[in-house]
Amino acid sequence: MKNKRFLALLLVLALTIPALCFTALAEELPLAGMKIGFAHLTLMDEWCVSVGDAMEGIGKELGAADVNVQVAEFDLEKQVKDLENFINQQYDAIFILTGFTDAIIPYIEKAKEAGIPVIAMDGTIEGDPLVSHIVWDQAYTGTVLGEAVAEYIDEKLGGEARIVCLDSKTLEHMAIRQVSFLKVLTERFGDKVTIVNDSDCQTRESAMNVITSISEPYDLIYAASDSNAYGAISGLQQKGLTSIPVFACGGYGKELFDALTVENGQFEGSIVVPGSSIVQSAYDQLLKYLAGDTDIPERVDCEFYYIDRHDGAEVIALTKPAE
Repeated sequence: MKNKRFLALLLVLALTIPALCFTALAEELPLAGMKIGFAHLTLMDEWCVSVGDAMEGIGKELGAADVNVQVAEFDLEKQVKDLENFINQQYDAIFILTGFTDAIIPYIEKAKEAGIPVIAMDGTIEGDPLVSHIVWDQAYTGTVLGEAVAEYIDEKLGGEARIVCLDSKTLEHMAIRQVSFLKVLTERFGDKVTIVNDSDCQTRESAMNVITSISEPYDLIYAASDSNAYGAISGLQQKGLTSIPVFACGGYGKELFDALTVENGQFEGSIVVPGSSIVQSAYDQLLKYLAGDTDIPERVDCEFYYIDRHDGAEVIALTKPAE
């Protein structure tokens, strides 16, 4: 894609410059003695794990006495309980990554009433009662992947394609990705692109089961996340369909790196944004809040980029943490 290299360079700068800022801040220990709570949605994939790791690592670097990471694993009741515990124990700040919107807002309001700032990452919560929302443009995520897949369809499939979509419709931000993805393909190819199957998948196993159940022929797979992509690849291999490519609208980690570099692999490409990038942005907004800054953006969009298996080794290496 024309903007892929530019976006990759932006991400390198986005990761390098904040890291220098945080090193300087760490010397002053701006969070010294503070208790930080993180209501995390899941650890189901490497990206989510990297978010949890970065939350703890950066918080401690900034001097926090306690960084408490609690994982709901898509359980609304558990995430509500985690928030209530942070509020009742008078934590100094709360970060949240959630797939729930309306159901979780009343508890964020309770935190605000208790004088505890709440910053959200990813997901779809916007505006008050949040201090800020750190996210990347989910609609544009689908657009960028759609443009990459459109190029593949033109170059490899002669301008026509039958597609299987493995979405996560119950997670609103992931559903938005697919809408934009399909809009790009519809505008470019019209009825020459056919959706053979459109399924809601939350786990690798469910994605794998969908693929093994499809009897109609198809040319490629769209996955809302790398988790769905890995499940799809397992299903394809079970059926002996080893030439069908899989594209993901989000992924990160060593597993993605391995999938993109393995010889004759089926993971063709993915949108990438390191978890540390979104966490650094979240802590940055918290520090502004604690310093009394009243000009905090309601929404902060992180940079992201598309990487495929045909990129150079240095570019593909950006899909995983530095060793």
